[in-house]
Order: sequence, then C-alpha cells, then structure tokens
Amino acid sequence: MVVRKTKLSDQVYDALKQDILNQIFGFGEKVTNRDLQERYGVSSTPVRDAINRLYHDGFLDKISTSGARIISFDFKIALEVIEVMSMLNREALSLSMKYTPREKVILQLKETLDNQLQYINDDSYFEYDRQFHQLFFDFCGNARIRHIYSQHGVLWLLLVKFYYADKEMTRDRAVLQHQHVFEAYRQGDIPLALRYIDDHFNDAIRPLSRMLARNKETGRPLFGSLV
Repeated sequence: MVVRKTKLSDQVYDALKQDILNQIFGFGEKVTNRDLQERYGVSSTPVRDAINRLYHDGFLDKISTSGARIISFDFKIALEVIEVMSMLNREALSLSMKYTPREKVILQLKETLDNQLQYINDDSYFEYDRQFHQLFFDFCGNARIRHIYSQHGVLWLLLVKFYYADKEMTRDRAVLQHQHVFEAYRQGDIPLALRYIDDHFNDAIRPLSRMLARNKETGRPLFGSLV
C-alpha cells in the first residue's frame, strides 16, 4: 500500500497503526525503517515520525535507529488497559457533573446516542461510540486526565476491535449500555451512572476471557484470531 496524501507523516502513522490493528504486523514483531519506507512509498523522515508517535501511543517499544518492535500485547496488558480506561471514564463522568452544566452535557450525549442508533450498521458507528466517552473528558475540566485518556486511546481501539469480533458483543448491546449511563446521568444519579460505567467496561473483559480459555486449548496467541 503506497501512501499518496499531503501530510506524509500523518498518513504513514495512520497506515502503520491500521496495519498493526489488523495484524498485518504481528505483536512482538520487529519492523524496520527500510521495510516501512518500501511498503508505504515514502522517505525515512515520515517513517521515523510515525514510529515515534506510535511509541508514545504505547503500540511500539524498543525503538532503535533501524526500527522498532511492536508490543507483545497479551491478556495482562489488555486487562490493564481496560482497568485504566474504566477508572478514567468514572473520574471524567464525575468531574463533568462538577464543572459543566449538566444540561449541556446531556444535550450532546443525546445527540451522540441518536447518531449511534442511526448509523448502527455503518462504519461511522465506531466514531460515535468513541464520541460518547470522549464527551465526559471534553467537559471534565481536567486537561491532565484528558491527556492520559488520549495516551491509551490507540490501545483501546484494539480492544474495541476485539470486542466486536466476539459474536456475543453486538452493537445493540453496547448502545443499550450507553443508554443506561445516559439515563442515570440525565437523572443526576451519579452512583448509578458509575455503576453502569463499571458494567460497560467489565463487559469488555468477557470476550477476552473466552478467547483466553479457547486459546489455552489450542496454544494460539490471545489475539491470533483478530483477523
């Protein structure tokens, strides 16, 4: 795949990120600058920029002058990411109630939920799914929490992809969970909203547990069946 867009570093970043998400490059695999230059049809500078960004995203480790190694993403790391995202979402939801007029947050949450339902069978659904959670961070009044959240965003994309690869984890199910969070928030019942947030993120652990049990029998890596 050759990248032919204006901002090459951004486009190489997006292309490499998608190749990792789609497991074109496997977890723990080493990628070299030279190979990436040939794959995307670009010079060394945008490749180095993309590698540095993905390193800060947590997708790469062991950066060297010749390339980098993709993280060895396993069950433990997946659980840690889920726990961090759950904790951050709980805090952002609580702070948004404290620092932003609730009516303003409710209005935008409702609009995002409506879009999720309208585009539930379209690829744009995933953007509205992301926006639902992002809204609490946009209104939480804490830039440091937003920054930590964004740092884990790319790894969370991988888990969202994995979540929907499980046949039991449907879009309808996720939307219903968002609706529960929304209704509790609309009523000003923060303890109930936080409980629904916990349920929502605990749900993300279930497909991981099922896959782990199956893969222990076959000896395959945890994420070997993502694609």
